[in-house]
Amino acid sequence: MFKVLVTVCLIADPTKCMFIENTEYPVVYDTFEACKARALEIGSEVPIYLPKYRAIRWKCSKIKEGKFT
Repeated sequence: MFKVLVTVCLIADPTKCMFIENTEYPVVYDTFEACKARALEIGSEVPIYLPKYRAIRWKCSKIKEGKFT
C-alpha cells in the first residue's frame, strides 16, 4: 500500500511550502504506479486550486500493514 504526498511551494517565496495528501478514494493505493499517477494528477491540479503555488516534488510512501495513514 502506498500513500501520496505532494510538496507545493509559494512561487513568490519558495521557502513557504506545504504538503498535500490524497483525500480522494482510494486514499491509499495498492501499487506504486497507481500512486505515482495520482501524485502527478494532484501536481497538475495545483495551479487550478492554489494559483500562487507550484508543485515541487511528490512522494509515494510505503505503508506497513496494520498502520493507519
